[in-house]
Amino acid sequence: MFKNLKIAQKFLIYFLLVAIISIFATGYLSYKTAEEALRTQVLSDLSLVAEAKKYHLLDFLKYSQIRAIDFSSDGFIRDSVKDVLISQDKEIIEDLNQHLIKNKITLDKSIYGINILDLHGKVIASTLSSEIGHNESDHIFFTKAKELDYGQSYFGDVVFSHHFEIYTAGFIVASPLTDKKTGEKLGVIVNYIKLDELNKILLSHHQEQVLESTSDLDHVHENTEIYLVDRDGFVISEIDFFKQDILKTKITTQPVIKCRTQEEISDIYSNYRGADVVGVSVCIENGWTLLVEVGQEQAFIGIENIKQKIFLVTVLVFFVVLFLVYFIIRRIVSPIKNITQIAQRISKGDMSGKIKIESGDEIGNLAEAFNKMTDSLVKAIKKAKMSREFNIIFESTKDAIFWIDGSTELIIRCNMAAEDLVKKTRKEIIGKPLEIIFPKEKAKQYIEKFKKHTKSKVSAIEEEIITSSKKIVPVRLSASLVRVEEKFIIQGIFRDITREKEIDKIKTEFISIASHQLRTPLTAIKWFLELLMNDESDKLSEKQRKFCNHMSSSVERIIEFVGDLLEISRIGSEARIGIKKEKKDIIKIIDQAVKDSISLTKNKNVQVIKHINMPEILECDVDENRIRQVFHNLINNAIKYSRDNSNVEIYCKKENSKIEFYVRDYGIGVPQDNEKRVFEKFFRAKNAIEFKTDGSGLGLYIARIIIEEHGGKIWFKSKESIGTTFYFTL
Repeated sequence: MFKNLKIAQKFLIYFLLVAIISIFATGYLSYKTAEEALRTQVLSDLSLVAEAKKYHLLDFLKYSQIRAIDFSSDGFIRDSVKDVLISQDKEIIEDLNQHLIKNKITLDKSIYGINILDLHGKVIASTLSSEIGHNESDHIFFTKAKELDYGQSYFGDVVFSHHFEIYTAGFIVASPLTDKKTGEKLGVIVNYIKLDELNKILLSHHQEQVLESTSDLDHVHENTEIYLVDRDGFVISEIDFFKQDILKTKITTQPVIKCRTQEEISDIYSNYRGADVVGVSVCIENGWTLLVEVGQEQAFIGIENIKQKIFLVTVLVFFVVLFLVYFIIRRIVSPIKNITQIAQRISKGDMSGKIKIESGDEIGNLAEAFNKMTDSLVKAIKKAKMSREFNIIFESTKDAIFWIDGSTELIIRCNMAAEDLVKKTRKEIIGKPLEIIFPKEKAKQYIEKFKKHTKSKVSAIEEEIITSSKKIVPVRLSASLVRVEEKFIIQGIFRDITREKEIDKIKTEFISIASHQLRTPLTAIKWFLELLMNDESDKLSEKQRKFCNHMSSSVERIIEFVGDLLEISRIGSEARIGIKKEKKDIIKIIDQAVKDSISLTKNKNVQVIKHINMPEILECDVDENRIRQVFHNLINNAIKYSRDNSNVEIYCKKENSKIEFYVRDYGIGVPQDNEKRVFEKFFRAKNAIEFKTDGSGLGLYIARIIIEEHGGKIWFKSKESIGTTFYFTL
């Protein structure tokens, strides 16, 4: 039956069930929370009262002890007791009695009698003459007080006493009497204290002042009961139920028993009448227990009012929820109908339909998810189309492409150009290691190079491969990471550069031939210009000599440029530059390079300075001419691009097996966007071109090749308009 209901009816039932359970659960939790809060508040208030009473009680007991000690230190009493013990003079005894009556007992209203006992326990003086002669030696207060030192007192338990012609409950405070001079014990002075003051403290309205300052529980204030129990469990203060039963009624309730082990309680428990109370116990140091209690019904009388209010609110909320459910169901059902209509359109192939999102709730999320699903479907269709297009491009590209699984190092895909390059079919390539394509000793190297250059992002390196027909093919190898179906693979691209190599070889040969052909006539022109300028006759005017000097400088620059071209042609050849290492003194090579640049330094008034800490001799295996050429290029560049009247610094130091050099200038520097190209062939920075128009852009390129051929490294640090430092190691 439930399955056949409409969705609106189902929603109504669900909503009502959830609402009813939630509302009543909330009401119950609210009631329990209020009950616990009230319980905590009542216990907190009772604890405050108990602590206040405790401190008042302790103050009173301490004051009683101090009073006894004060009496025992009275000089008149001590002297009189000493005289009485010696002479038994009645006149002295009477004077002592009067002193106790007039000057001591009147100081404290809680004291109803004072006795002075000798060391045998016999009363020798008192505020009541009938007490004199009684023997108190068998009482514990006497034996305890007699053992004390001067300035101490003994506090006794609450007991009933017949002293001073009254029968009342009270307690005794006794303190020893000693000779003022010798300190010899003379006897004991005993104060008898009524319980009236103790009851006043317990029944006073201090607790009301405390409670009124912390809460508004008036009914708790009015019904609070406070009483004291001694260490044996007997009541020692007045309470409503046992007003005349002090020291007669023994209480064995839970807080009294636990206080014997100094464990205090703040909880609900059964009191001495068997009634449930909310109470707090405080354990006094002398073994007494202070109890502050209020009946559980009186304490929680306000919870009934809270219960009624919660019930009324719950009923009201239920009807409000019932009213809102109708509108919520309408708002839910309407978008679902809209989603159904759009789904029917998509099933017919119409992907243009979109659901309007009108809310951020679950229905809105459903509509958004439905729209995303439609978009994903459209993208999937486009992706399938793009995949077909990618396959066409992948297969038609002229570069050989291999996809390699980085974990298994097996080829998982290649294109037609790859088949043509290695002269193997795709079946012979796919699923095989690189050893099936390349020589076994090279296969592992290629994989490592692929991995290395995908991590360091190097675009391409040049290599040679051997095809299945044993033909050596020069290729430019590049590698990248490709993500395919949540998996990363290595894509290796091989470009056949046979044609480029042939063109580069022709170009190098042309430069070499052209350079050789230019050098001969240029040398002749230079020779004739020198001959012409060295003529001491007056055949040349000053203006003509100036022109000849300009021509000579230009020829020098052309000859230097041709020399660089020849060097480039040699570097570009397979023989490289032919390093011949011999043990040489690097310092001498540096000095020669500095000497060769003297004319250039004079023109710009630049001074080349060797660092003060440079060694006098530094030997190393190098090609002397090539290293001199490196220093020549670096020093000349530093001078050319330095500001006038500045310095060029040279320094070297030996660290372990390497020697590090630097040449520093304070010139124009290198722009940051040009730094990556500084060591490229024919490259000159833009500010260098503006600063000095002549220059081939080959000096640093040649220096890099020479240093690398020596197994070293060259680099630089620069700041534009501040200067540049070139470093290299050997």
